Amino acid sequence: MTDYPYVDGNYIVAYKEGGLATVPLKGRNGSSLLHCVGKDFPEVMQAGGKNPWEGLCLHRLDTPTRGLVLFARNVAAYERAVALQTDGKFVKRYRAYFSDGARTDGFEPFPFSLAPGTVIRSAFRPYGEGRKAVRPVYADRNRLRYASAFYETKIISFSHGLAVVELCRGFRHQVRSHMAWSGHSLDGDTLYGGRPADEFGLEAFSLSLGDVSVTID
Repeated sequence: MTDYPYVDGNYIVAYKEGGLATVPLKGRNGSSLLHCVGKDFPEVMQAGGKNPWEGLCLHRLDTPTRGLVLFARNVAAYERAVALQTDGKFVKRYRAYFSDGARTDGFEPFPFSLAPGTVIRSAFRPYGEGRKAVRPVYADRNRLRYASAFYETKIISFSHGLAVVELCRGFRHQVRSHMAWSGHSLDGDTLYGGRPADEFGLEAFSLSLGDVSVTID
């Protein structure tokens, strides 16, 4: 059963369990959070964005990541939310559980501190076999042929084994890659050098967009 921490006439916030895809891949019919939500709220299956198979889902979490995902219930609400996203007004917070350790291959030296308030800023480039991973490209260097935009991860708090981070606009694997870059790979994230764990160490626990604001314990 899907958990819905927030529902109104225009938006739905659903909680995605780890291991479940947020939306299906193009041309595939495998299980996804979109399909689960669509059973309870069929209107989210409408084509609203550039990829019609993603319905009215407004953002995605990596398959192993658990946490809050926002859906629109109509195309007008979807378009309003996209405009707010473009203006940097879609704020998401994550709990990142990690173990200290050396960074894996392909990372540049980490040029930031991890003090609260620090903003880790980079572009990204594909990396590794099948381009399954990404590596940050330091935003103060003139080597941005791999990306046309910068992405920011703000440190809200940082303590032994747990960081809380915030972002307004996300890139695939952004938190995972930035944490590994800092030398603190997420538990269970073996793609980025993390130690094996029963539960993947990333949870999206808070989101805010316009009048929608949800935080879970």
